[in-house]
Amino acid sequence: MSINGALRTSVSGMNAQGNRLSAVSDNIANQSTTGYKKADVEFSTLVLDGGGTDYSSGSVMSQTRRNISAQGAIVGTSSATDIAIQGNGFFVVQDPNGGQAYTRAGAFVQRYDANAQATYLVNSAGYRLTGQPVGGGAVETINLPVGKIMEPKATDTISLENLQLPVSQPKPAAAPAAFDPANPTSDYKTSVTVFDAVGTPTVVDVYATKMDDNQWRLDFATTAADGTTTQLGGTTTVTFDSDTGKVDTPNPLGPITLDALPGRTEQIDVKFGNVTEYDAKYLADAQRNGNPASPVTDFRVGSDGTISAILESGDTVDIYRAQMAKFKSADQLETMTGNVFRPTKSSGEPQFGFAGENGFGTTQSGALEQSNVDLATELTFMIESQRGYSANSKSFQTGAEMLDVLINLKR
Repeated sequence: MSINGALRTSVSGMNAQGNRLSAVSDNIANQSTTGYKKADVEFSTLVLDGGGTDYSSGSVMSQTRRNISAQGAIVGTSSATDIAIQGNGFFVVQDPNGGQAYTRAGAFVQRYDANAQATYLVNSAGYRLTGQPVGGGAVETINLPVGKIMEPKATDTISLENLQLPVSQPKPAAAPAAFDPANPTSDYKTSVTVFDAVGTPTVVDVYATKMDDNQWRLDFATTAADGTTTQLGGTTTVTFDSDTGKVDTPNPLGPITLDALPGRTEQIDVKFGNVTEYDAKYLADAQRNGNPASPVTDFRVGSDGTISAILESGDTVDIYRAQMAKFKSADQLETMTGNVFRPTKSSGEPQFGFAGENGFGTTQSGALEQSNVDLATELTFMIESQRGYSANSKSFQTGAEMLDVLINLKR
């Protein structure tokens, strides 16, 4: 019985080493697969209690596990729709039949579906990236407006993100008169182009006039093609703390609402960001929302997973935000063909969110996460498995020879 046990143990050892060698082979084959997660084989003993003084040969058990939570290296690419996740989370993708899966393989390309007459972001396995439309709505497969005209959107907000007014500007000898549209003069002026509901552009000018020490007046106006200037209301006076150069009153500043532009009904709110009066040159960083009707020329992805269309006009319009998922125990996910994963009871149900929020990692455009396989380690495991397999085969061969001797004793 002891010889039979030895033979059984040797066979078990060869099977276990064979499993490990299979995992090593799979890892090496996929060392260049984007987002691939390596497989490991762990061994544990199986002990049989024979009792008495006889030794009962046991066996060895092997268990395969995936290092799914271990991140691979991030490398840059030349495609803006290649997306890598830096940190925790998975892309939520769908197969053409609508089946949902999760992946770290972010090598997405634009692919046109003639049946749906839509262009999707699809990875190398044919899975489509999902996301939520900017502005709200249900999560869906991301449909890119390739070769289309982006519909116009009226501007309703102008943001003065950074407004720096130089403290060195001399104060006037007398208090400046109210803003005169017939003679629109000021110490400084900056302009921003806004759009109406059909995409017609209009330039709004922001005038900054020094009133007194640490005090400025901001006026807003627009000038027509014939040279006629119309004041848009919203005039506000800003007072600064002489010690800090920051807004003293009101604090925070704004927002304010401008009158509707001539011939229009849309009103525009002006919001203020960082407004200062330092011993530095004048600076005005004026931004606005809205866009004209313009063809889409390209796309880009932000660190928060926002996918934006770049228009021929130079404007950028946010269209989707890629959805992400995370799991309580990601290493327990089930590995499927196509380098995707599906949840199991051990992994827990997916928790959905977006990049940069609630423990999710950030996204990086023009980059891919490489396989987390270390080739040197795998080659070392291969040599170990080969030697272990050979040693077990020698044990089996020796046991077989001893069994032959035992059988021949009877003859």
